[in-house]
Amino acid sequence: MKLFIKDNLGFVLVYLFSFVLIFGCDLIFDGLNTVNNKMYFVILNMFIVLIYMVCRYFKNKKFYKGLSKSYVNFEELVSEFGDSYLGQELNRISNEMYGFYQGEVYNQIKRQKEQLDFMNQWVHHMKTPISVIKLYMQEYEREEFILDIKSEVDKLERGLKLALYNARIEDFKNDFSIKQFPAEIPIKNAINTLKSYFIKNKIFPKTRIEEGLIINSDKKWIEFILEQILINSIKYSQGKGKSVEVIAEKENDRVKIQVIDEGIGISKVI
Repeated sequence: MKLFIKDNLGFVLVYLFSFVLIFGCDLIFDGLNTVNNKMYFVILNMFIVLIYMVCRYFKNKKFYKGLSKSYVNFEELVSEFGDSYLGQELNRISNEMYGFYQGEVYNQIKRQKEQLDFMNQWVHHMKTPISVIKLYMQEYEREEFILDIKSEVDKLERGLKLALYNARIEDFKNDFSIKQFPAEIPIKNAINTLKSYFIKNKIFPKTRIEEGLIINSDKKWIEFILEQILINSIKYSQGKGKSVEVIAEKENDRVKIQVIDEGIGISKVI
């Protein structure tokens, strides 16, 4: 109610001024007994109101402009509505909302960091029992059941790695380190990591890498992506004698890496 009165106080004053002016002229000029006198004071009254409306428009111009504008981010909205009564109130509300927004963003970033720290610690803690299991496996490596255990341990390691990298995606820009390296390094590392998985599923890996090919990216993320693609290729190419081929070649100014398998594929939708 107070804001409404403040915003319309000028109009009320103009109305009272016009009323007093006409009433005073009526007394002075004996009731405005001619048509010309009546028209003159009507036009004068309209002129005063028009002057007030023009002044009000220019005072609220920034306010109207702020309401009709499209905003890309929250920062553009802060203190955008001018210094009129309504504009000042909207500026106050937008500043309060922006402060609330910044607080929520900070809390979200803090929660994500805590989650990432927990995931990192959990993965590293889980690596210890896996290392112990591998030591026991070395003692009984000639036993037939060791191959099955080794296969399950490999799955567990891949699962931990997948969980860790999924957590890191939230902070991808800080985890991504660009360096130059030969294309064959991440390809061979990914294949060696999945060596047991290839053997178990009787899939033969092949590589065809263009000589002197250099990649400018983050090696660990390239290896991770290749591992996920190769896992799917092996999974859907199960069968004796089949192969998965990784091809790396230069195409224009880019390095193209292809993974070609002999899987069942995806049928075309007509």
